[in-house]
Amino acid sequence: LAVAAEHAGSLVPPELWSNAPLFGTALTPTAALLQLGVIGAAAVGGAISRAELDGEAPYAPGTDSYDPAAADAFFRARPLLVAKRLCSLSYLTGGFTAGVLWDWLLLGKMLRGE
Repeated sequence: LAVAAEHAGSLVPPELWSNAPLFGTALTPTAALLQLGVIGAAAVGGAISRAELDGEAPYAPGTDSYDPAAADAFFRARPLLVAKRLCSLSYLTGGFTAGVLWDWLLLGKMLRGE
């Protein structure tokens, strides 16, 4: 990894690694990269949050209509919808886990008198 970093450093001009302002402004390379990263993250987050099913489903509702191949093909063609669901499940699971941890660490010890 260190060799790769040294090699990458030799490809980038040294003036870009410095904290000297770019374009005669107060914008340094580090600040520019940070701003581009935030803009990129916001763009990806916005795209994920707007992903919708639009009333479509991979198979008909019912207990005997599940088709794993159809579901795989349906969701493979909708990666933003999968990312949205993953974010939703992570948020819900994280909230539940934080609540259980709160109960176990703080409330459990307070009630036992520790």
